[in-house]
Amino acid sequence: MTARTRPADMAFSGIAGEAREVLPGARLRRRLFWRYTLSWRLP
Repeated sequence: MTARTRPADMAFSGIAGEAREVLPGARLRRRLFWRYTLSWRLP
């Protein structure tokens, strides 16, 4: 069984840049199979 996927709209670097604008200090980590984790703490 496979999960449905679709082509990415943005590159990982674009996602990281957008996240840092909205959430200063946000940290993104690459995970297995095109997944990522976004971590952020309230300053």
